[in-house]
Amino acid sequence: MASDLGRRLTVAAIGIPLTVAVTLAGGWLFAAGLALLATVAVWEIGRMLEVRGDLFLYVPAMAFAALLPLAALQLSGWGMWGITMAAVVTVAGVATLRIAPEERPFQTAALTLAAALYVGGLISFGVPLRELFSSGAVEGTPDPRSRLPYQPARSRRRAGRNTTFPPRLQMKTALAAERRS
Repeated sequence: MASDLGRRLTVAAIGIPLTVAVTLAGGWLFAAGLALLATVAVWEIGRMLEVRGDLFLYVPAMAFAALLPLAALQLSGWGMWGITMAAVVTVAGVATLRIAPEERPFQTAALTLAAALYVGGLISFGVPLRELFSSGAVEGTPDPRSRLPYQPARSRRRAGRNTTFPPRLQMKTALAAERRS
């Protein structure tokens, strides 16, 4: 048990500063870190499925899961759909051509795609979320309210006006002000 604790503390001593540095760096380095994380997670899912007795296509699944966070940095939603469709065709083709019918190739393809899409797809959302606040917490995170289509009622407090306007009335006021300008 003591050696297990020592190993965990060593991993934490290396992993925590590395994770903080990669997160603060952002950009391609952050996307590559998420791709590495997605690859390891898909590999773990594949091991769990093999223990259960199912086949798993490691190389296409890990490649696809790693590609999603990297692509999220440069592509929009439609580009991501293109990568997803290419992965579906590739994995279904590999499973159909390489796995005998009695070993359930479509189940293998479905499990492989589910693992890669689940892990890679969810992790890829980290890239635009990190880039949304690209100034970082160190330099000051932008106020999320600055993206609202109207200013909240608190801005009227300084002018001595009533601050209890319902949101619908605030929106009407903001749209009217926007039309005037």
